[in-house]
Amino acid sequence: MEKPRKVIVIGAGIVGVCTAYWLQSEGHSVTIVDRSAPGAGASFGNAGCINGSSVVPMSMPGVVWNVPGYLLNPLGPLAIRWSYLPQIAPWLFRFLLSGTQRAVPEQARALRQLSAPAMDLMQTIANDAKLGDLIRKSGHLYAYKSEAGLSNDRLAWELRAANGVQFQILNGRDMREIEPLICPDYTRGVFISENGHILDPRRLVTGIANRVVQGGGTIVRRDILRIELLADGRLTVKGEGGDMVADDVVIATGAFSKHFAAAMGDSIPLDTERGYHLYLLDTDALPTLPITDAEGKFIVTPMADGLRLAGTVEFAGLSAGPNWRRADALLSGAQRLLPHLRRNFGKHPA
Repeated sequence: MEKPRKVIVIGAGIVGVCTAYWLQSEGHSVTIVDRSAPGAGASFGNAGCINGSSVVPMSMPGVVWNVPGYLLNPLGPLAIRWSYLPQIAPWLFRFLLSGTQRAVPEQARALRQLSAPAMDLMQTIANDAKLGDLIRKSGHLYAYKSEAGLSNDRLAWELRAANGVQFQILNGRDMREIEPLICPDYTRGVFISENGHILDPRRLVTGIANRVVQGGGTIVRRDILRIELLADGRLTVKGEGGDMVADDVVIATGAFSKHFAAAMGDSIPLDTERGYHLYLLDTDALPTLPITDAEGKFIVTPMADGLRLAGTVEFAGLSAGPNWRRADALLSGAQRLLPHLRRNFGKHPA
């Protein structure tokens, strides 16, 4: 965009506010539109990690053989609700086809190009919003219970290495030198130093949104009904409370983006990956860095005033209610990884 444009960014999560920030820094006029306040959705309840190393596609070779387990275990690291299976089946078929030995290296290269600059760029934005102290570059630790567990992820680590991600493979003793709170049952680990995390994701998103407003941008709270293309090439964003016209529209509404993209004529093969999170306040000790239970597929992240537990995947659609047993399972998994949590939050089930 060579000359200043009027841009509407739909979505006030971390992607939306950062997009608005960079557009504004390039001289464009921006308006952020969301039915909720900045950072009130998924950008509040995430693991807070900034991982340039996130290059491994979800669909990997052999994942097709795991599908029966996804259907049979509603509390597993990845679950598919039976009631949602007819609706997700076409997408799931394409998802499984994408995870071939030949395709995933190209996907990993594309993901690395997108994610590698994330840490430095986020630090830049946070510093400008006077919130640089919310960013920690302390690395990320992956914990495994056995050599077999690490071996099962061999292709994933090969993809990271092929894309310039540097890491250290650790034995149990070396892993606990980095993080003493990890249970001795975890005997293997991998440490990635380039990654970081956010101490308060919602505060950061809110701060970036406020920085956009200070720079002349606008935040509008309203539901968006539809988007229409005008004869002159501009777009009308129709919402409750009035219409808005812009030269360009950015859709940054996460799982809801498919609906808005369809209104603009784009068919995106997108489905809803639901996660769960818990926030434990006033724990007696916090780990010094984010830790992924590599086999349990969840993350524990130290934050400003507690510990965030997040992760696992559930395919159930946008309208399904939560399965709170998955939240209970998340706590149980964290208590196995960090046994000291049992003192404050009860013992996990045997």
